Amino acid sequence: MRASDRIESLDILRGLTVIGMIIVNSAAGLQRYPVPAPLLHSHWIGLTLADVVFPAFIFIVGVSVALSMRAESGLDTITARRIAARALRLIVIGILLTNIYWLTDYDTYHFRWLGVLQRIGLVFAVVAPLQLLLSTRQIVWTAITALLGYSLLCIVPLPDGTPANLYLPGANLEGWLDRQILGTHIYVQGALGYDPEGLLSTIPAIAQALLGVVAGRALSSPGAVRQLIVSGAVLIVTGGSLSLVIPVSKDLWSMSFVLLTSGITAMLLGALHEWVDKRGHRPPGTQVCIAFGVNAIAAYVLHYLASGLLNWKSFDAVYVAGTGFLGAQGALILPIGLFLGLIAWAMLALLKRGWVVKI
Repeated sequence: MRASDRIESLDILRGLTVIGMIIVNSAAGLQRYPVPAPLLHSHWIGLTLADVVFPAFIFIVGVSVALSMRAESGLDTITARRIAARALRLIVIGILLTNIYWLTDYDTYHFRWLGVLQRIGLVFAVVAPLQLLLSTRQIVWTAITALLGYSLLCIVPLPDGTPANLYLPGANLEGWLDRQILGTHIYVQGALGYDPEGLLSTIPAIAQALLGVVAGRALSSPGAVRQLIVSGAVLIVTGGSLSLVIPVSKDLWSMSFVLLTSGITAMLLGALHEWVDKRGHRPPGTQVCIAFGVNAIAAYVLHYLASGLLNWKSFDAVYVAGTGFLGAQGALILPIGLFLGLIAWAMLALLKRGWVVKI
């Protein structure tokens, strides 16, 4: 997407999700201290603020694909190669990042194939061609079919005859497949170990990005705001109703989770589109959010590398220094705020120079 074609509200929302991911990752590294519950992921079932940011980014991937490829027609060899190359770059960078500690100490850390950027790369590899090949109606039905198919796979008995249990972490086909293919080198260890960015759960993530494609196509229409807000509300109600049968679980990336988080993201995008793009308002912090949104992947990679270089002992030292005047919980603002400020400074510098790091 050319700079002149960028939709500011989308950059802001994308930036907010990346900022959220950095805050959540920082909070996770400090959870031995009294971190507020909304900043931590739910344990298998539930929905916190932390649980919303990554699926929101996946949804935005779909929106961005629809907007950046709206002038293209059909899938030729050159476009297919370009899509595959970008997806591969994301996956390779993701593998390097998730194994940054393993590369320094093979004996202490396990190698991990999957992760955030790997999921984004896999989702992009599937969704980008579908954006060029399918109509909006076909996109919707593909997303519905993927969600329903994945939900059925999650409730079938495991190949060893063990009944599936959606309320028990890892006791489903998604977890079983991770254990068979990834072995002991998985994010959650144990007899029912699994990876929260697992192989089979990539299917509903693709469906979520396809819903984002539908939103991205709607964003170009005159009634975009109404469509996004109404559709978002419908998704939230549907997801909330389904949660009575299918639990809301980020680690499982369940159907109810996809619908709820997609609905929230669609409504936020609709509200920002009205407020920023149509009415011309620029709330405080807009420039920072845009800086993160324009270079979202670069910001994520930088925060990963910077956290490794600074190490958690630095975070601990800043936290301990602040407990005397901010209290046990309030002191968390210091290490997280300073770290986020460091990344923000770099992103604002890139924005000021008009540099966009393309991966």
